[in-house]
Amino acid sequence: MAGKLNLLEAAEAALKAAGEPLNYRAITRRMLDDGPWSTSGRTPEASVNAEIAVEIKSLGAKARFVRTSPGVYGLRVWNSREPAAESEEEGGEALSHADAAQEILARADGETLHYMEVTRRAIELGLIPATGSTTAMSLYSQVLAEIKKDGEQARFRSFGRGRIGLARAPGRSNGAPEKGCSPPSMPSAKPAVIADTPEIADASLPFSDAAEQVLLHLSDGKPMHYAEIAQKAIDLGACRG
Repeated sequence: MAGKLNLLEAAEAALKAAGEPLNYRAITRRMLDDGPWSTSGRTPEASVNAEIAVEIKSLGAKARFVRTSPGVYGLRVWNSREPAAESEEEGGEALSHADAAQEILARADGETLHYMEVTRRAIELGLIPATGSTTAMSLYSQVLAEIKKDGEQARFRSFGRGRIGLARAPGRSNGAPEKGCSPPSMPSAKPAVIADTPEIADASLPFSDAAEQVLLHLSDGKPMHYAEIAQKAIDLGACRG
């Protein structure tokens, strides 16, 4: 549409109009209120925060934005001095794992991704911190929890075997989403090891740790048969068969 700006152009225009650094939430409000940018997304503030943070991380001194404090951004042309927070790997005000997943999947051109790959890309872009072997499981559990809670209104869909995508992503080639996100309740004689991405083998946990993650995130607080725990852990890539 004529006169419309992309997200980063609109953010730059909002900061120019303000003449001072703003929190990303205030930047988003100005972008939407002033009309140079519009979105049908459910979390525009998270998208603005993520896109600005990604430009700063990827372009460094060539980025048009600078971070003056967590979640607060200004324009580099206002001051040639590098702000202290810019050299840190914190990525501004941290996104939730679900918001980070949305940002990564929005960049995937309609393709579904395994949650391990979503996590790897989110960490690489500085959207979420790497907090150990359970980072991916935490991201995946947030996505599954949103699917279960919001149903058809959720931002995400589960495509089985740990693969997720956006509910409204165009050009999807991996088939229809599952109605539920749980793997089969009982294992086959020799369960297959999931190998959607190379990172999964490296992410395998000891069975006791994998079982803890399954019970913590996928049991709804109810007891589970050990065979079902094992199958879910294998299907999620948390341990090997």
